[in-house]
This record gives sequence, C-alpha cells and structure tokens, in this order.
Amino acid sequence: MDLTEWHERHQLVHYTKSPEVVASILENGFLLVPNRRELIERFLGSEDFKGREPQEFGMVSFTELQKERARHHREIFGDFGVVVTWEWAVHHRAQRVLYVGDGPVFRAFKWLFEFGKQEILRHDPEASKGMSLTNRAVAMMYNQMYGHLLTIYEYMQPERDSSQVEWRIANPIPHYHNRYSDRDLMMRELVRLAKSKMCTLQVEPGHVEMLLCPAGDARRLKAAIPAAFRGVPIIPYSKLGTLRERVRAGLGAISSRAFPRWRTVYREAPPPADCVVLRKNASVAGIYALPQVERVNGLVVYGDDVLGRAYGNLQYRGVDGSEFEVRLPFIDIARLWAYLADMAAEPRFKGLFDLAFRRLCELGEVRARTE
Repeated sequence: MDLTEWHERHQLVHYTKSPEVVASILENGFLLVPNRRELIERFLGSEDFKGREPQEFGMVSFTELQKERARHHREIFGDFGVVVTWEWAVHHRAQRVLYVGDGPVFRAFKWLFEFGKQEILRHDPEASKGMSLTNRAVAMMYNQMYGHLLTIYEYMQPERDSSQVEWRIANPIPHYHNRYSDRDLMMRELVRLAKSKMCTLQVEPGHVEMLLCPAGDARRLKAAIPAAFRGVPIIPYSKLGTLRERVRAGLGAISSRAFPRWRTVYREAPPPADCVVLRKNASVAGIYALPQVERVNGLVVYGDDVLGRAYGNLQYRGVDGSEFEVRLPFIDIARLWAYLADMAAEPRFKGLFDLAFRRLCELGEVRARTE
C-alpha cells in the first residue's frame, strides 16, 4: 500500500465537546494546549521537573481512529469532530505518538536520558536551575543527543493512552505559559490568546475535509460554524459504538430499539415457511436485481442453538411493492442497523444502506417472500 492509498483510508480527527467549540476552532484556530506526558519523572526523577516538563509549550492532538471505532475516545474528548487534510497536517509537522510502557524500550530510553543529563550537567552544573533540561534549543548548546531526545519526548505518551491512536502537532515556538492549578483557568487564558492568533494553528476551509457530529446534531453544528466554512461537508454518525461493543451489549438491546420514521414492527418468530431462499452462492445478478428499500418493516435477532451463533432477519418492502426477508449473521445485521439509525436522521444515507445491503446479501441468504 503506497502512502496515497494509506492516506485515503485514514483520517486525522480532532474531537471536541460542542458545536460552539468547533466554531471557535474554525474561526480562531486549534489551541496549542500544554499537556504533561508524565514520563520524564520516570526517566530522570521528579526533582528537576516539578514546575515544567521538557518542551511543554503546547500541542494539539488528533486521532487516527475511524469514527465507528472512536466511541471510547469521544467519551473522553467529545462527540464533534474536525477532520483535517493530510497536506495541512504534514505542513504543520504532525507526528504519530510514540507510546512507552514498561519493558526494554522504556529501559533503553531511561539509559539514554540519564546519559544525556549527565553530559548536560558536565557542561552546565546549574542546568537544573535553568532551561538546559527542559528547552531543546538550550540543551542543543550543551549536548546534542539530549536535545534530540527532547524532540522525541515531545511526541511520547504513556502506554496507558495507546487506545487513542494519537497524532500530535507540537508548538515549534518555546512559549512559556502561565502556570495554572485550575485547567479551566488555563483554557480561558488560551482562548483569550487565540483571538489574537497566539498559540494557535490556523485553518482555512480548504484545510478541513469534513466535520463529524452525532446523528441529529447536523443542523445545530451547521448553524454554529462560521459562514466561510458552510461548504465543508457535515457527516453525521451513529453513536452506537463498534460492532463488538454492540454484541457485548446483548441481542435484546438490538431487537428492542425502534427506528424513528420507519414504523418498525418486531416479529418474535422465525421467518415464514413460504420464503424462497437464495443462498450465498446465488448469482450476483439475482442479488442485485432486488428492488431498493422503500420501508423497513422490522428486525428480529435470534440464536442458533446448534451452532451457537446469532442471526438476524431484516424484513423490508421494496419500491416495487414486493416483500423480502434477509437472513444474515448478527454482525452484518448490526451493521445494517447502524445504517438504519443514520438514515432515520439523514435520509440521504439511504443510498449507502442500499449499497451495503446488496453487498451483505452476497454473503448471506435472501428470502424473497412469495406473496
């Protein structure tokens, strides 16, 4: 896979709490927020870094997680996403974060940092009282190895955060923020500075690929963003989580939730015996000849007592008036269910459901009801 193809399959998303914060980002830029990485104390002890970590000049973070897999990430950072272009990210020197936990890599870095500090102190015995241990530019005057280690440290994070799959842009300017014991006070100060274009990364409409929001919040987000960004696509998503999480939630939760606008009626029995079953080796032409979905009548999920697997039946009426039932593995039914939830909020997603429906039918069974 070449780099272009990889970029097409992956996106960088910055999630935040509300449409108002998205609007602030688009108008004023991404805030470069100082964040402690909590690793330097483990490398070198805490005495020299009580006040400030090395290179703690501000950063902005993005995740590479696809929106369907970012449920836990959104629970931490917020449900509204700004997707930036790779060209913009590369221009601003975005780097994948290096997660460090216990083990040989940690021990190797610990040795390197200890050796680098030793060399710094040999040339600058008062280093702990100045900036030699915390500022890369100053450190490079005394020991280039330690200075380069501080570059790596800017993009480090403890292993416990690895589920965030983070990319990071660090502030290239050594900006020494005021120290705040209250993070809310610090954020208000950063917002104040942002209005004067300090400590921010500016974005223009061409730098933003799309905006993400929960299904049902698209209008609210569109109303909040600056007029210059109204042409940026807004993509609603389902907050239902990954397919694995849906399975864990239990089959009952799937079969008991109604789909708005679809007048869903749930059946408690297996499909009727008068169905014609087209199995997975049926002709592709026959599958694609199925009419488009006009209305979903219902969805029932049940277990296979013999094989111990879960299946679902999706009942629907085609645009030509014919009735169909599709029998698919539960995972595929859950995927269709997510599309249905999106369709309920945004009718334009109907085309995506039709496409996914036909592809999944190639793998499962289609029961064409003979009525």
